[in-house]
Amino acid sequence: MDADPLPDKTLQYTVAALFDDTMDAEHALAALRTAEATERVSLIVRSAAGDERQPVELARTLVANALDAVGAWLSGLAQLVVPDRGEYLVAGPLGAALVAAGAPTAGGAERTAWAGTSPQPDLVREVLTSFGFGGDEAIYLERRLEAGAALIAVTDDRHDAVQEVRRLFADHSAVYLGVARTDERLVEQLEALLADAPRLIRSGDVIIADAVAPLHRASNPDASPAMASLIGRQVLDEQESPVGNVDDVLFESPEDAAGRPVPRYLIVGNGGLLGLGRKRVAVPASIALTMEDGRIGVAAGMDAIHNAPAYDKEPFSRRDEQETHRHFGAEPYWSAG
Repeated sequence: MDADPLPDKTLQYTVAALFDDTMDAEHALAALRTAEATERVSLIVRSAAGDERQPVELARTLVANALDAVGAWLSGLAQLVVPDRGEYLVAGPLGAALVAAGAPTAGGAERTAWAGTSPQPDLVREVLTSFGFGGDEAIYLERRLEAGAALIAVTDDRHDAVQEVRRLFADHSAVYLGVARTDERLVEQLEALLADAPRLIRSGDVIIADAVAPLHRASNPDASPAMASLIGRQVLDEQESPVGNVDDVLFESPEDAAGRPVPRYLIVGNGGLLGLGRKRVAVPASIALTMEDGRIGVAAGMDAIHNAPAYDKEPFSRRDEQETHRHFGAEPYWSAG
């Protein structure tokens, strides 16, 4: 019996824009933050050269500001080191594609069919081609990225949304605008990668130097009530001595099988007056538990808690997470089991 024919591809559209000006790029990202779901927005910008050439001011400035200004909402933000091409800051579907192309086991997902056996120096070009951009267009985009331009893109299947994004990019002085048809099956694979916690992966070719975990703050107005209820509770060390209070909780979404958000860190604050001079540290939720009286007990000594790495910036990156788990001798949640 003949095999069933493969189904026709269902398509989404990827609208890509290049920006040579820092303010234009940052304003475009700010506009997308209110208009688009985070998992649809991609960013690629070269943060450091692989040789003596230096990136233009846009790349330096955008990368310097990215973790503070846009990193808290961009999905799958990571810093990649690509052979002979230097370092890139990436996010969204295009960023996930670059990660997957360089790391076969990224996120535990199966290797995507469009990823080659080993990344080549033209890795960025190959990923752009897989998204539907023509060969010449992909080469042009890759060369502009190497020169320091920032590429911002949105992948969507809604025609009205695609047209609106094109207008948004044009209104913010994009120096290039292009639209490609992207296979929906590819987008689904990348969405699965973005939904998983980022993992530091080193292959022979591409290194993820740092990544931002998809953690949410309980102090946000729309946060889970269960997580928000932990804020303000007293925290005790393993000797049941007070060491501070819960200032915030970092928790993960999507939810677990039981339908509850998953706490990953308690942000414990100690000292200070009216918030000034107060030190905050991230304590892995895996070594904390709620006591019968509602206080939080931590399986660590007072010195270990007070001397933990300060939690003084956002977003909380995977490098920060690793340092925190090493300090407390706790197993990282992304490697448990």
